[in-house]
Amino acid sequence: MEKIKLIIFPGNFLPHTGGLESHVDNFVKYLSKNYENYEITIFTPNTENATELEIIHNNVKVIRYPAFFVVNNFPLAKFWKLQFWKMFINLYKVDYNIVMTRTMFFFNTSLGSFFAKFRFRKIKLIHVEHGSDYSKLDSKLISFVNKTYMQTLGKLTLYLSDKIVCVSEAGKLFLQDKFNITKQIEVVYRGVDVNYFKDLQTSAYFEKFKDKKNIAFVGRLIDGKGVQDIVEVLKDLQTNIILHVIGDGEYKSKLSELVIEYKLQDRVHFLGKLKHSEVISILKNKPLFINPSYTEGLPTSVLDALFAGCPIIATNVGGTFEILKDKWSLSNYYHIYEAKDLIKLKEEILNYFDNDEIEINVDLEMKQFDWNEHASKYNEIIKNVI
Repeated sequence: MEKIKLIIFPGNFLPHTGGLESHVDNFVKYLSKNYENYEITIFTPNTENATELEIIHNNVKVIRYPAFFVVNNFPLAKFWKLQFWKMFINLYKVDYNIVMTRTMFFFNTSLGSFFAKFRFRKIKLIHVEHGSDYSKLDSKLISFVNKTYMQTLGKLTLYLSDKIVCVSEAGKLFLQDKFNITKQIEVVYRGVDVNYFKDLQTSAYFEKFKDKKNIAFVGRLIDGKGVQDIVEVLKDLQTNIILHVIGDGEYKSKLSELVIEYKLQDRVHFLGKLKHSEVISILKNKPLFINPSYTEGLPTSVLDALFAGCPIIATNVGGTFEILKDKWSLSNYYHIYEAKDLIKLKEEILNYFDNDEIEINVDLEMKQFDWNEHASKYNEIIKNVI
């Protein structure tokens, strides 16, 4: 069987954590496991002082080049380092069939589209878009720069692509509306490793809070994740409602200041950055999970909470509604509200804790989030592009 040589240029990759990173990791895991005719390379910024060359899963090669964060979570190559140029030029020695870029507002996406198209022998380019809106950041200047980048170099990647895939219908509509994309766009949701959720044990973390009403948030601590909205609402709720924040980021200091200002030190607990397995074990205790984000693609944290069996309150952004839309029932508590609507958020929290009859029944076999199904879809897309 003829080998398909695929090189992926993700915005960032493990050990840096995030929904994009875990998506790419599972994508290569299942594609390489289910289809042995792939030779997969990941070319990614090295922002965590990780190993430059690593083999993962089924002989997937990860090459990490020297990089730094220009602003939060937006890595840029260290162009002045000879090592970067050596690593990039060495890519031209391999006869790749397919280049795959992921999320247009990253530098690495532009690098991947350049590698595919600005050369003597052009390579087929598949772009996978994870976003569904412009990034909503604390700094207006950085938000402007981000939007400008997406409308120039990001848009160029879209027009150079031989195929575009979105991880949500919301992302597809975003590209069609804001970038005038008329070519056909496929939608392939991210998947979930069902056995992973089944096999993990429930954490003992909430034992010391069993007499409390517990809320959990999971994600990077940046302004756009909206954790401050939960804190803002919490000050007006009864004192036995506790917030547990899992994650880290530059916005933690501002959140800590807000907690002190509202005298919530005993009711807001920062757990920091945890291993994904630890996060899921904590969520399997079924605290009320809240995702107050102002913008999302297809939010990984909401999927994790869903499969861990949590009741969920989340903002109606990105693909969140697509995750929860078919899950409504009298026994399940999956509620959506508009971002920044603190009155509605407070109402939803009180409604949940005032209802003693809620019992979450999660279906761990939901086909729309099956990685094996998605690996098959991507395999067909790649074969059709070649």
